[in-house]
Amino acid sequence: MPQEDIIEAMQNFSFGMMHLREEMMKSQKLSFTDVFLISYIRKFGPTRPSDLATLMGLTKPTITHIIDGLETRNFVRRKFGEEDRRTIFVHVGENAEKMFQEFDTFQDDFKNALGDLDENAIESIVSVINRLISVITKKIKEAKNEQ
Repeated sequence: MPQEDIIEAMQNFSFGMMHLREEMMKSQKLSFTDVFLISYIRKFGPTRPSDLATLMGLTKPTITHIIDGLETRNFVRRKFGEEDRRTIFVHVGENAEKMFQEFDTFQDDFKNALGDLDENAIESIVSVINRLISVITKKIKEAKNEQ
């Protein structure tokens, strides 16, 4: 398969994933920023609001407003730190867990679709995806340096 065909297939896949995420966001009345924040916490664990503000390039009052709205709807919850009770961490809430369970079911469908691939094919696909992620990461760093 020519490289252009691979790129087109990946663009179609990416578009499909964006469309799926958009539909999930609409059904839950979440913004892209909301989903990014919730996804980050799910992947990396409880996070301080100030760290989220820095990561997302938002002011502390703005991130507080976002967290307040998500907490009201039970997508996140605040908890005091175990080591330092003065520190607050944002955790994934019950409604976010339900949303991600739906997404995990979709990922199970992916696993089933890939089920007949042999180990060499899987290693090749993972290798290519990791190389492409490196390109994306480099472009993100370049974009941040231009700001």
